[in-house]
Amino acid sequence: MSQIPASELTDFFLRPTLAPDATQPIRGEKPLKVESQLEAWFNEVEAAKKTDYAFELETWLRALDRFFALKEQPFSEEVLHSITVKDFTEEIKILRAGIERLGHLVSLIQSTGDVAYSRFEDFLESNINRYYGGRPKGRRLRLNNGFAEAMEILGEAIADFRVVLAEMSRLPKISFHCFLSVGRLLSRETERNGYLTYLLDRKFKSYYDRIANPYICRAIYEMEDPVLRKELARIFLEIFRLLRYLDLVGKDLQREGYLKKNLLIFILVRYELRILIRHLRDRGPSALDKTGALRDAIDSVSYGIDMEARKVYNFELRDFADSLAGDDIKVRVENSYGILKRSLQEALVTITQSLYPDVKGEDIFDTFMTRQAQSIQLRRDLSVLFEQVRSFMASREMDQSANLIRNIVDFQQASLKYLMYKDWADFDLFLNDIKRARSLPALTNVLHKFETFLASLMIEIGKRSVFLNLSLE
Repeated sequence: MSQIPASELTDFFLRPTLAPDATQPIRGEKPLKVESQLEAWFNEVEAAKKTDYAFELETWLRALDRFFALKEQPFSEEVLHSITVKDFTEEIKILRAGIERLGHLVSLIQSTGDVAYSRFEDFLESNINRYYGGRPKGRRLRLNNGFAEAMEILGEAIADFRVVLAEMSRLPKISFHCFLSVGRLLSRETERNGYLTYLLDRKFKSYYDRIANPYICRAIYEMEDPVLRKELARIFLEIFRLLRYLDLVGKDLQREGYLKKNLLIFILVRYELRILIRHLRDRGPSALDKTGALRDAIDSVSYGIDMEARKVYNFELRDFADSLAGDDIKVRVENSYGILKRSLQEALVTITQSLYPDVKGEDIFDTFMTRQAQSIQLRRDLSVLFEQVRSFMASREMDQSANLIRNIVDFQQASLKYLMYKDWADFDLFLNDIKRARSLPALTNVLHKFETFLASLMIEIGKRSVFLNLSLE
């Protein structure tokens, strides 16, 4: 079997139920009819080779909704204690960037050469009638063309929000209550669009939620217990979807654009991770009692994902919206992306290996790096940095300090993420003290402490279990 589309797994996981009022704007249409319209729309999108755009559009809609949930924001305790007096100007800028990306995706999905002129006519009529109090022609036709019309309504709402947010971004300060009001307006606009609500309620879709790896397919289809099969399929689908969310961040890193808008994606991932971890801890063990190895793997995965998420949201992305330095923003986005993606990949590999121990990480992900390989790289890079510090201490040439600082920064950006989370803050404090040192005595004093710190780290890393069966070489 080459792949498992989500449509074939409907018996293996619980699909979200439709909200009671979700079909009200569609004048009471039965879900079956709406489902067929959704399938027809997706067929058109797939035929136009725009499925990836549809997935990204759904992602941004979900991310914009979660952006206003304060418990998902990576605020520090200091910010939370004074949240009502915080300036939300930067958050509005991030929101504006997300809205612009969403509008661009709507245009990409809608755009065809045959209807370009007709859409321009609809745009003119809609806006002229809006200003002169008439009822736009398009409003009378909303209920005839299903999801294509829903995209038009969404496009109009986005155009209005872009104007409002552009004006708001010019204000000297944006209050907490103003920020929340924008969120409520955005939420109401989405809920009014019944087809859009239905699209978001149906989380897994066969058009892009697919399991293509043969080892994972085998793990699901060879599971005889239907309850266990359902749990396993749900877990795999959730993790693959989270990885697709993170792939959007990875593509944005390559484009070198406004990287702050990725906070929207990270907040969505945080929300989905909470649901996944709770599911693994609450429902997973009851369904996995019959399989000890798999149950232990699920416990390990839930703990590992939770710890890695804490690294990202309590450290890397803490107060991220208020970050000013461009290089610092890129480093924090890259680290957060790398940590989350690596932890999710490890989760998939761990679960699969609990069922088939002969499967390797490289069989599932081409770029997979094991914990052992990460630790080996970390120990090697730490050893190189330690020797660079000792070399500087021996020469005591102040003009070489810039090269040393550059080497420390390179380590911070490349291998620091493989250290224990508790050591990150100490490393950053040492780096800041080294940068601030203006005289040779002050610099050597800090470097002496830093050298001792690096030596203790190498000792601790050498105690990791992954080195038990390896030679020191």
